[in-house]
Amino acid sequence: MPLVAPSDPALRHRGWCDRRAPSSTGLAWAGTGVSLRFRGTGIAVELAGAGMLEVFLDGSIRHLVGPAMPSRLSIASDLPDSEHVVEIRKRTEPVAGTVRFRGFELHEGAMALPPGEPAPYLLFLGDSITCGYGNLAPGPEHGFQPETEDVFRSFAGVACDRLGVDFQACAWSGKGLQRNFDRDESPTIPDLWRLADPNDPESVLQAPERPLACIINLGSNDVFHDDPDWPSFERDMVALGDSVRELFPGLPLVLVDGPLLSDAKFA
Repeated sequence: MPLVAPSDPALRHRGWCDRRAPSSTGLAWAGTGVSLRFRGTGIAVELAGAGMLEVFLDGSIRHLVGPAMPSRLSIASDLPDSEHVVEIRKRTEPVAGTVRFRGFELHEGAMALPPGEPAPYLLFLGDSITCGYGNLAPGPEHGFQPETEDVFRSFAGVACDRLGVDFQACAWSGKGLQRNFDRDESPTIPDLWRLADPNDPESVLQAPERPLACIINLGSNDVFHDDPDWPSFERDMVALGDSVRELFPGLPLVLVDGPLLSDAKFA
């Protein structure tokens, strides 16, 4: 069966994907994905890695796979021999793993079609609030599991769905502007946001498309245990905004504060 390889120009990539290897595209950030327009009666996808992945066909979800990726997933067969759109997209943040997309497998006689124009998108820099950490969990006593995280139901995903735009979520639970939740020496979001795969420090982005704006929601982990040095915090927030505008000159910046509220606050 013909394979639409990860480097094929018929593919449309959603978000900041790691496209350095022609045989495998890395989906690390939450919300990244790949789509294809095709004409034919069936399609499968070849995968590797880990995470939670949604598979859509013609606008409807057909499969939810993960945390471990199957090497091959049959998406659909016996379709009408007409035009279809397939999309895979990652629900989970980088700590849940990187999904490796290795191509779409078309049924005999099918053909890939030219991609549509890329959708405009918003850039988000954030932490667990942006990721949607645990937003599918039945209660706060449940620890982190990939199955209970869905960035498309986070405030970022919901807002962009209502606006009719895509998003790029450079977000990782527990990460901060200056200090992480664990107070360890691991990188913070300012160290990671320009990487296609934040699990790989060599994956520096090359000329990403310009977003509509950048929304920054950072600070919850910096202040969780104690207050930071506020003048230093302010300087580093300004420096982060400057680094965004270095890549995207004049880009509108929006700073938001995501309060950690529970239902009990409104009882």
